[in-house]
Amino acid sequence: MKRFFIVSVLIAGAMSLGWRYAPGGMREKLLGFADLANVNSVSGILRNVVRPEDPVIRRQAAIEALKEKMGAIQERLETIGNPGTSEAATAFLGDIKKATDEATEIIIQLEEANDEQSLGGRVAARVVDAVLPSPPSPQCVEQ
Repeated sequence: MKRFFIVSVLIAGAMSLGWRYAPGGMREKLLGFADLANVNSVSGILRNVVRPEDPVIRRQAAIEALKEKMGAIQERLETIGNPGTSEAATAFLGDIKKATDEATEIIIQLEEANDEQSLGGRVAARVVDAVLPSPPSPQCVEQ
């Protein structure tokens, strides 16, 4: 056990010294060989494991997509206007319009509910943001 510890310390020391004094190109090749060349991707993976993508943001994106679809449906209904004299077609369009109005109300309720975040979620978000650095923006990449 003592021998294992000493050998482990010597190997770790040799690796750290080698890493410190290795040329930059060699470091990149070693990281590429170990598939760790993009350290930010590793921190992103860790961030997603600890705290998956924010569900509030996912719900907001889904709500926005629903709003767009409902707007497109309502615009289409308005362009159809009066389908003719058929009672069935008029009743059908009336039902569709009523359903889209109800769906719009539900979307509004979802938006209001999505704005509320639990205390535990806020604390977890702050802890994770404090521990793991946020991913860099694409505009701030060093060349």
